[in-house]
Amino acid sequence: MKLKELAEFLIKSIVLDTDSIVVEERESDNSVLLLVAKVNEDDIGRIIGKDGKVINSIRTLLQEASSLKNEQYVKFEVEKC
Repeated sequence: MKLKELAEFLIKSIVLDTDSIVVEERESDNSVLLLVAKVNEDDIGRIIGKDGKVINSIRTLLQEASSLKNEQYVKFEVEKC
């Protein structure tokens, strides 16, 4: 499973409006992969979670999955769509 697919899976299992989810992959450097999830404004709180615990967990999972494959650092951000 690619990191983009993993991010989509994790986010879609949390939010209510799964049809509005878009995850973009952007290369910023050779060692940094930026994943940007665009979600409905009503679902941003669900992804961030209380004190940022949910988004930090998603970031940890993505980073660990990345380190198993190609040792590329992953940054994960959320935007309103």
